[in-house]
Amino acid sequence: AKKNLFIAFDAFGTLFTPKLPIGQQYGAIARKHGICKEVSDDDIMRAFGKSFKNRSKEAPNYGKAVGWDPTVWWGHVITGTFKPFLSEGQTLPKRLIPDLLTHFASREGYDLYPDVVPIFKMFREMKQQQQQQQQQQQRQQQNAWKFDRTVIGVVTNSDDRVAGILRSFDLRVGHGIYGEPMPPPPARAHPAKPEDNDVDFVLTSYDCGYEKPHRGIFDAAREMLLQRFSVVDESGTRSPEDSWQMLYVGDEFAKDVVGSEAAGWDALLIDRE
Repeated sequence: AKKNLFIAFDAFGTLFTPKLPIGQQYGAIARKHGICKEVSDDDIMRAFGKSFKNRSKEAPNYGKAVGWDPTVWWGHVITGTFKPFLSEGQTLPKRLIPDLLTHFASREGYDLYPDVVPIFKMFREMKQQQQQQQQQQQRQQQNAWKFDRTVIGVVTNSDDRVAGILRSFDLRVGHGIYGEPMPPPPARAHPAKPEDNDVDFVLTSYDCGYEKPHRGIFDAAREMLLQRFSVVDESGTRSPEDSWQMLYVGDEFAKDVVGSEAAGWDALLIDRE
């Protein structure tokens, strides 16, 4: 039996979802800036879908493939969404793009699904229990979580705003970016201990350069896990790679289930419909 457990969640559509339909939120903010007053939210939604698809083809992975910053990529998506509704010679209001980017960088634009906080709370309590048991060098045989160590991640096709969105819901998210050394926690950050995190780390497709279902993103998550969370004692001894059970939870069969299983993980499909 595996001694350690790593559970990674998809983000959009699994942990959180738009507070209102995207077209409705885009439309409301556009009208505050004085444009699209006669345009329906459905028309804006269709234009958004077309612009998103075109930009994804032109500059995959939120612009990573062509060296764009995600804010530049989203600027093109937003411009492409509203351009069909502007009169000749009219330009987008200067603050529209920054305001939309800010809106969708926090809980302003999203709702957590109602089961998210309870399940993260359960895992956090399990991790704290594991830590207490290890410190006492004893194992409770009854009603005990069967894994020695549990790590929770979010692994998702997205740009770098995911961790901030989760923190805006008061979830405790560990710090660290793929490819960089583990940083010391910020002075004001809670938690001070990994077992107090709801989410130990976030890995986005933009960070690692691979989008699901490509196994590259799952391999990058495994790499982060082993680099940062496999040390088992003060001497630096690491738990072997094959001691970890890897489980991916997502809402899309092709990207989440097929992709993770092809990378050697177990998978759980969650139906949010």
